Amino acid sequence: MVALLTVLSVKAVQAQDIPRPPHVFGGVAVLDGAKPPPGTLVTAWDGDKKVGEATVGTGGEFRLYVSESEGPISFRIADVEAEEVHPAWEMGQATPDFELTAWSYVLGPAPRGPEAWTRPKPLPDPGPTLGPPEETVSAPAAGEAGPAFNFRGMDKGVIVIAILIGVMVVALLALRVRAAVKARND
Repeated sequence: MVALLTVLSVKAVQAQDIPRPPHVFGGVAVLDGAKPPPGTLVTAWDGDKKVGEATVGTGGEFRLYVSESEGPISFRIADVEAEEVHPAWEMGQATPDFELTAWSYVLGPAPRGPEAWTRPKPLPDPGPTLGPPEETVSAPAAGEAGPAFNFRGMDKGVIVIAILIGVMVVALLALRVRAAVKARND
């Protein structure tokens, strides 16, 4: 009878879900080139499913526990997609010195999940632009290229003088290079 109870209790223990040790990621978070303030949320994602979260301490340090994941693990800092992706979850694995880098103002794929969107930082004013002053120019949509230079409102004489000075500088440099090559060959 005791033997039968022992066998049944062992089987019952085996049937229970025994928690598996998590994969631990530790390191430093960097958001827009700086360490985020303490309390900033760092999250781990398996596709669209959040699989772990932690808060940043002083100096940008974090320790993130991921219980399990089916595929590659992506990360977010303050809901901004990080550049780094870990290839696979490993039970009980520790990944120390894991630096996460995220840029909130780079155009790219939208963050996943309904709460994941944060407004990117505004771009600096481009300054004077080319074209009539009354013309309204809107920012390009996501994925579209904008103008490389914007000279609206500048005096056309100033633009012509700047171009002429640039051409003269290039011509003088070309003459100096030609003289140096000739002197070296003689």
